[in-house]
Amino acid sequence: MKYIFVSILLISLNISFSQNQDDNKIIIDNLLKDGSYGDGELRIIPKLEKKIVEFELENLKNNKEFFSPIDKSDRISITKEEQKKIIQEIQMQYGKTLDTKLFSSNKWISIDYIKSYLEEKTEYNNSNRVMMISKPVYIRNNTICVVYFMHLCCGSGGQTSLWFYKKENGNWDKWIPISQGLF
Repeated sequence: MKYIFVSILLISLNISFSQNQDDNKIIIDNLLKDGSYGDGELRIIPKLEKKIVEFELENLKNNKEFFSPIDKSDRISITKEEQKKIIQEIQMQYGKTLDTKLFSSNKWISIDYIKSYLEEKTEYNNSNRVMMISKPVYIRNNTICVVYFMHLCCGSGGQTSLWFYKKENGNWDKWIPISQGLF
């Protein structure tokens, strides 16, 4: 009986892990395919950099209620536990190499070489691009997640953002911003 219980537990954990891996891939693929970021060659920074991400986490650390800029009635209030989980799970990614399976068709770039890479090709519609993306952090039975991403292009411009994504009808949609900035 004990072995049956352990087997069922392991199978359910494996299914849950597998589902998150599939969702991770879907969310990251959607971010990478977003045409608003240009059409130039894309490189991925393989590690989440603390100095860059901490700035975006400040708004999450100081607030528990967020709303859509398009429809103010579309909002989310997170609990203190959810807030803590999101922050901790993002911070645990600092300095760790991302799962290469999530970026199988993309080239990697070290943060040390970004500037020279971006300056090689700077036309607005076809500039070299660099992205840094966190692994999604899931809350509320894997129906909502938070993703950090930074996109650089055009030599020295870009944006950095922290967003809630929501799963509706099997699709993950960018939903409510936590923090975002252009530079």
